[in-house]
Amino acid sequence: MAFDSARGKTVLFGGSATSGVLSDTWEWNGTAWTERFPATTPSARAAHAMAFDSARGATVLFGGAESTGAGLSDTWEWDGTTWTNTLPATIPFENSGLYSHSVAYDSTRGRTVLYGGGDFSLEGLTAATWEYWSYGGGCTANTECDTGLCVDGVCCETACDGQCQACNEPNQAGTCVTVAGTPRSGRPACAGTGDCQGTCDGTTATSCSMPDTSKTCAAGSCASGTATAASTCDGAGTCQAGMETNCGAYTCGTDTCKTTCTVVGDCATGYGCVGGACVVEQDGGAEAGEEAGEDAADDAAPDATAEASVEAGPDATAEASVDAGAENDTLEAGDVPAAATPASDSGCGCRLAGTTPFSERVPALALVALAGAVIVRRRNRSL
Repeated sequence: MAFDSARGKTVLFGGSATSGVLSDTWEWNGTAWTERFPATTPSARAAHAMAFDSARGATVLFGGAESTGAGLSDTWEWDGTTWTNTLPATIPFENSGLYSHSVAYDSTRGRTVLYGGGDFSLEGLTAATWEYWSYGGGCTANTECDTGLCVDGVCCETACDGQCQACNEPNQAGTCVTVAGTPRSGRPACAGTGDCQGTCDGTTATSCSMPDTSKTCAAGSCASGTATAASTCDGAGTCQAGMETNCGAYTCGTDTCKTTCTVVGDCATGYGCVGGACVVEQDGGAEAGEEAGEDAADDAAPDATAEASVEAGPDATAEASVDAGAENDTLEAGDVPAAATPASDSGCGCRLAGTTPFSERVPALALVALAGAVIVRRRNRSL
């Protein structure tokens, strides 16, 4: 028997009678006994032990002996409505069973304590001490758990307050485990945003794992002659912008600057494509070439004239002088002819007033011809 202090009832199960061992459940409320008929019950037995777990409001039953004398080592709990076989991971005297032992609940430590009894394998008494507590059941406060730890809505076996821990994972209720993904049950979210936000990695219990600089958080791009490298995480949850690069002589490719050219469109304004590379365009073009040709011709003219003069020699010079003199001495209508020069060896040296001797006019004519040539050159260059 055990007293259920939460409901104020004494619970009795099984025992032996003249008819044999029993498997019935009764409750005493201080006035009357009431037999209960749960759907599931422990097997018939005698010499078992019971204690009430006040933290969880459950009556715990362990061991006993069947009618055949075989020992039992199963653990059951009564919640006032039904019996449940708890199937703990470790079972005292699992292979032999235990009978006539003692159990009591230690409310300070949240443990059901078992001591002594008859060990069927030894065919004698034992002095072993065992403790039983339950975890994994639902709770709203620490006082409801044998462990004193209500975590994630269940009684947890151990403290479980790491950012990446949980005590109510599927098929692991009551056991604290390290999780992967997002933190569970109201624990602080991992720092960071977007692709740079941290996550639980399944191995680190106390904190999130943060993406480092190897994690790309934004693709590279290129626009208006400026390439921006891919952005990466900074290890603290922020996406840091990639470095910008001016494309210089080239235009943008898909997401980076072009580095070679095949057409002038691959080059920036003011550059041309020459031999696969973008180079600065030269101003002037054909016009500059024509001007350069004219300058070369003009520079060559004096040399040619001088050369011609040297080759012709004194005879050509004399001939030119005679021709010029004849041309300038031709009288036009209205002119006054010069007086006849007497035939003499010395001559008189006479001339009409206002006239210039031919010998003095030759140098002046040469200067006039040279000036005309210069004027013609300047006109040609201006065209």
